Amino acid sequence: MHLFVFDRKNNLSKHSLLDDCLVKTMGWKSDWLYRLVFNYLELAWTTAQRDGESRFGPAPTLLRVTEFFADNDGQQFPSLCQPRRCWVYNGLEWRAEKMPEPYPVNSVVGMFYIEARGGFFISADRKMVVIEYRFGPRYGRGGVFVVQGQGTRASLLPEQDSIGWVS
Repeated sequence: MHLFVFDRKNNLSKHSLLDDCLVKTMGWKSDWLYRLVFNYLELAWTTAQRDGESRFGPAPTLLRVTEFFADNDGQQFPSLCQPRRCWVYNGLEWRAEKMPEPYPVNSVVGMFYIEARGGFFISADRKMVVIEYRFGPRYGRGGVFVVQGQGTRASLLPEQDSIGWVS
């Protein structure tokens, strides 16, 4: 399991927009449910990195993940909902980031995007999570998960009555 830390190498001033964003999103570092979501995405990232070592082209160098507001409590996949906040993962650490408007165009090398994208939302009652990721035009997955347990004993289980997607 990775420790989620914010990289302060850039010496950001206390009054920067990014610091304002950090104040609003500090809870994600210690929240057990966010850790489950980020662990799921890290596992997918690790798998893509292994696949990128083969003949399929280099794996993404960056994973940009957006949390979305939970519209319709799971009736839509995250990318169809209103964005809430954004993080970037470089394979070593997560950092909060101001959302780009709009997202830059994504280039393809082999079967992978240079910059992978992911999204998720957590239902208001925190009993359901929807997660999706796209590492390439034909390399992605999404699904609805039920949150079982809480804290260190919690896990995400696929929702049996929902339809996920695999690309």
